[in-house]
Amino acid sequence: MDLSSRALAFSPDGSLLAVGFGNGRKIKGKSHAKEGSILILSFETLKVMQEKKDSSHAISHLKFSPDGKLLLAGSDDCCIYVYAVDDGYALKTIVRNHEAPITGFDVSDDSAALISIDEADRLVFTTLPLGLPIHDSEQILHNLADFCIPKLWYAEGLSILQIAKQVLTWTSKSRHNPLLASGNNIGQIFVSSFPSKRLCGALMMEGHSSFVSRLGWLADGERLVSIGKSDCSVIQWKLAACGELASPIIGASHHQTLKQPEKTIFLEDESAFWKAMITGSSHIPPKLPLKSKGKNIDFNLQVNK
Repeated sequence: MDLSSRALAFSPDGSLLAVGFGNGRKIKGKSHAKEGSILILSFETLKVMQEKKDSSHAISHLKFSPDGKLLLAGSDDCCIYVYAVDDGYALKTIVRNHEAPITGFDVSDDSAALISIDEADRLVFTTLPLGLPIHDSEQILHNLADFCIPKLWYAEGLSILQIAKQVLTWTSKSRHNPLLASGNNIGQIFVSSFPSKRLCGALMMEGHSSFVSRLGWLADGERLVSIGKSDCSVIQWKLAACGELASPIIGASHHQTLKQPEKTIFLEDESAFWKAMITGSSHIPPKLPLKSKGKNIDFNLQVNK
């Protein structure tokens, strides 16, 4: 790779990997020739299938639509580029409704709508693939692919738990369990039931030294991966059945063992109650006593920096 990247995306079937390039740096007043470019590779062979460059600014976020027919690229030029996968990645439209660099976006589970957010925390709702404004967003908000924008309804409980100048930076919903994970700007990771309601309680894990730029559940639903913006570290959090020992992460260069908390934490969900324990350094108990039913969950922390 000729230039650093801060945006990656897998196609829904895992066969393709999209890489967005750019870091915003200039040498002698000029940006790198690859700034704003996108490579689409075969994940199995890493052969370059397609290369696109419609922006001259860094690509900040990439995502395939759930149906695999669209590739969306957010850029520091305040635009989102929409490509048609089956049409040789032809540029379908450019969403120009933002006035600040794009920080992230989510797509509806039917691939028909886009919710995007920028550095000014402005939310924009548009149709796909045409990029037309959407005025009635209620139905879209409850049918998203990843639930990754922390400013929305499903992260209300976690947002309330932030104190002083703490703010949530990214969220991710597990596709296997009704759990929502989130990171904040001081390096903390939170896990609560989905949706995260007022007074439902949460678990807090500490591993990053500062800003958590991204996090997400892996496809098996057993691991959560978080990325630190300043410490340049990747941490894997393993989910295992309560009472069982989680296996170490392969290739971990540093293993950290933490004590079990003294109290059991209960997480509330609309249809069931989840009992959770964490081998982390601290936790936030719920403000209401809740009963426990159903599956027990345990988090074990493995650190790889």
